[in-house]
Amino acid sequence: MERLTRGRVLFEGVAGDTEWHSNEPYMFRIFTYHIAGAGRFAGEAARVWVKNEHHIVWRSDRLVATSPDLIAILDAETLKPLSTRGDVTPGRRVIVLRRCLPSIPRGIRRRASAMIGPRHFGFDFDYVPMDKA
Repeated sequence: MERLTRGRVLFEGVAGDTEWHSNEPYMFRIFTYHIAGAGRFAGEAARVWVKNEHHIVWRSDRLVATSPDLIAILDAETLKPLSTRGDVTPGRRVIVLRRCLPSIPRGIRRRASAMIGPRHFGFDFDYVPMDKA
């Protein structure tokens, strides 16, 4: 999987409840997916924070990914990416994947984090580069 996508599998499990933080129109909705671990992640839990896109992932309350790196949730059976428009439904087996943009220099990624990183969304922590997570 990681060789195929050139990304890093952060978590695999079964989607649970979605915790809604906002019910504004679609593109401004804010919510968190809760995922129960399966396979090598059995006994763990993950949360994925969304504001129109997947921006932050915690695994067992440890921060493991932030934007501006790409965070995708894939269907575990088909490996197709799932959108934030209701594709991650309770009971669905999913894979959470992270991929940094290797062709973009690290300095540019740091500047991008000021625009779409955790602090931009009001969190009190910085972008976590993939090699530091």
